[in-house]
Amino acid sequence: MGFSNEAKSTPAQSDYGELRYNQYAFLCTHNSFTNKQDSRWFVANQSLSIINQLKAGVRALMLDTYFQTPGSGDLLKVIPEPGVYLLHGINDRGWILGVTYGLPVQRLYQALNNIVDFLNNNPTEIVTVFLEDYTNNIELSQELEKVNGLKELIYDPDNDAQWNIREKNTWPLLSDMVNWNKRLVIFSSKNHDNSKTKIGVAYDRVYTKQNYWSIGQSGDNLSCQSRWDNGEYQGNNTFPAPPLFVFSHFRDFPLIENTKIDNKYNKIINRIDNQCCQAAKQLPNFIAIDFFELPLEVEDNPQKLIAELNIRWKNNQGCPTQ
Repeated sequence: MGFSNEAKSTPAQSDYGELRYNQYAFLCTHNSFTNKQDSRWFVANQSLSIINQLKAGVRALMLDTYFQTPGSGDLLKVIPEPGVYLLHGINDRGWILGVTYGLPVQRLYQALNNIVDFLNNNPTEIVTVFLEDYTNNIELSQELEKVNGLKELIYDPDNDAQWNIREKNTWPLLSDMVNWNKRLVIFSSKNHDNSKTKIGVAYDRVYTKQNYWSIGQSGDNLSCQSRWDNGEYQGNNTFPAPPLFVFSHFRDFPLIENTKIDNKYNKIINRIDNQCCQAAKQLPNFIAIDFFELPLEVEDNPQKLIAELNIRWKNNQGCPTQ
């Protein structure tokens, strides 16, 4: 596509200022693992590998995780050993090459090793991971133990003795997370009872708001109902701490030509200002999209959107209706 793998302008510690983790906008990739570089996906949501996404300015990743063993419905024998794999819709659609699995199959720990390596090489960066999670506590915990240096980097909001967000009812400063070297946050769609199990993975429904993911097959369903609770956003914007808003913006099926339209600055910012601000009552913290580099025009791509949202966060502007 003519898109460089080299790092674009990314936040440095000085850019964080006195902003907290919930007062910043991060670029997020949907189905980050279904890409054309890490493994063989015919239905890909991203062009670049996970490590190249990070190098290009992505700061949040969405990964689908399944525990699988050899022979567990795997008629083509693509699972070499028991573990947590990055698969897509296996439970619903079975094993379809390039649609529900890619070759070579990727483990969660491999993706997390890439993230840890990136963070170690970029000591002022913060990365967030969202797991669409089909594992249990033991399966996920054992997979995480395979990641070198993970425990040193994880910021765990359930078990944070340094800050204790449940007591202070606010998130730490981004600069503090950098100074503490707690720069990786992992949320799961499954409740792993992390305050007791202490595996380092927080339950997303405790800490986040999320809109329903699809904008439809035609890309014209731009309402912003909640992913949960019959489309209604719950709570009083406090939770254990002010909720992080994960804003998803992509169609049912990823096509490059559609994404060039859907990712345009005006389409996304108008949806945020006219729909999501009214429904969720806050600016997004994570913008999750397909083919994050599209459109290629600098004046119209998602990087411009992230930059504007962070100006709003920095100036405490909030939503236009607030």
